[in-house]
Amino acid sequence: MQPTFSRCRRRCARISKVRSSRAEAVLRVVLAREPRNPQVLANLVTVLDAAGKLTEARAVAAALAQIEPDPPFAHLRRGIAAMQAGDARGARDWLLLELTRAPDDPEVHFWLAMAYLRLGDGAHARAHLTLAVTNSTTQPDHDLYAAKLATIDRAR
Repeated sequence: MQPTFSRCRRRCARISKVRSSRAEAVLRVVLAREPRNPQVLANLVTVLDAAGKLTEARAVAAALAQIEPDPPFAHLRRGIAAMQAGDARGARDWLLLELTRAPDDPEVHFWLAMAYLRLGDGAHARAHLTLAVTNSTTQPDHDLYAAKLATIDRAR
């Protein structure tokens, strides 16, 4: 007998549910030993959310926010949002905060360069784009940042 699509889909859903419940069980064991571990809490939020346990996910997310009010990349996200809202000065300030957390992150340097460009500070823009190129870990990112840097250099 050939398996039907709906039968396969139901089986996959059961497997996914079993894995999700196992992941939740493991995370809860680790959390019992390390109740203030932000990575475990963040992973548990993800698992609970995927399992549709939204009330529990929100409670764990609230506990995580108490432990880590400024999670990694929060300042980066705020900086990007400020750039998109046209607030280059605010973006620069958020991105400089993120830079203290992740001084080698090429994306932070890229967005800082964009903020400095909008503020008319070409020297800082060039410096941060150079760091973005230097610190990039993938060829596509390297090429993107290098192209932007070349554009700045041509405009000088």
